[in-house]
Amino acid sequence: MTQDEDKPDAPEDAGAFDCEAARSQLHQTEAALREVVRRKRQAAQALSRAEQASNPREFAINSLLAIEDELFTLFDSGETVAEMLAYLKKNMPDVPTADLRHALKVTRARRLRTGAGGTPTQSDTRSALPAPSPPSKKGPAVEAALTQAAAKQAASRPSPRSPTTQTPPGTRSRSHPTLPNVELPDWADWSDQAADESDADYIFRKALEMPPETQRKFIGEHKR
Repeated sequence: MTQDEDKPDAPEDAGAFDCEAARSQLHQTEAALREVVRRKRQAAQALSRAEQASNPREFAINSLLAIEDELFTLFDSGETVAEMLAYLKKNMPDVPTADLRHALKVTRARRLRTGAGGTPTQSDTRSALPAPSPPSKKGPAVEAALTQAAAKQAASRPSPRSPTTQTPPGTRSRSHPTLPNVELPDWADWSDQAADESDADYIFRKALEMPPETQRKFIGEHKR
């Protein structure tokens, strides 16, 4: 026996091994197995909900969710809803037909949403988008008039009045800044000035009012 005969035979494809491809396949296998586990857990939860259902419709929906993988396979093979409903009615006679039909439509809609590969289909993606606004039937002149009316309405709205910055009472002028004959009466001391009332407005208001001691109370306004 020669020295070369002691060595084991090398595999024929030893030089063709692609480590990167094998690593990618490993990640794909891991993802696929994780999906299998997720779907089995989902089926077990649906089965548990079906066993605890309080009405036939809830029972029907969760029962079909528990076996949706098998139903998906039938849908993909070309089975119609009517054919599958007939099979379910035969094997689940105690469940009302209307509830079985509803549950089967729910399962069918889930299959249409996920597609054969378990991802949303293009049609489902389009259905999730907002519908485009219908084209306006108004002419250009009407559109321009509506735009101008909306602009005028927005411009006519009063802007919120910001609080007026007030100076201390001792440093305020007691004469109106634009009306030289209007002055603040001696009995007014700025104590009842509103937060959003300017000094000029306060002076003008007090000049129109009577002193507190001359304001007689009418019947019903006196305190008992």
